[in-house]
Amino acid sequence: SRAEFVTVLCRMSGDGYTGKGKNLSFEDTKAGAWYADYVAWGVEAGMVKGLPNNRFGPEQFVTRQEMAVFIARFISYMKIKLENSSMIDSFGDSAKVASYAADSVELMRKSGIIAGDQNGKFNPINNASRAEVATVITRILPLLKDGEVITPPVVDKENFDVQKAFM
Repeated sequence: SRAEFVTVLCRMSGDGYTGKGKNLSFEDTKAGAWYADYVAWGVEAGMVKGLPNNRFGPEQFVTRQEMAVFIARFISYMKIKLENSSMIDSFGDSAKVASYAADSVELMRKSGIIAGDQNGKFNPINNASRAEVATVITRILPLLKDGEVITPPVVDKENFDVQKAFM
């Protein structure tokens, strides 16, 4: 869910978060909810902008394009430097990516943090699976080590195996 994803990012940041949830202004996010402090951290850190009508959608599944936006904001927040390492020129369905997410999806593609499926498509509105989230997090964790710039693994377009990539 969106709340779970922001919780993971907050925990990865190492920032303190306790007690911040009481200041949330999203209509669908209650101050006493398990995720309230994490979402409040996300707002404070600039990772969470919310949805229309002053909502956050904590229980909604996070889409692949939302995941890309959250990760791009997290990378900026953590001051991580990325290198271009992808061998994939572009996703076959790049035109379907929402305008608010286009730059983030492109950054994730170029850096090799997010790869497309076996057909070279990004599938922007598909829900991100737990396996896909785990893969992305696994690619980001080494980048947090002592401020070093570590190049993510190169994605070989011709020999790409989606099952192996997400395992």
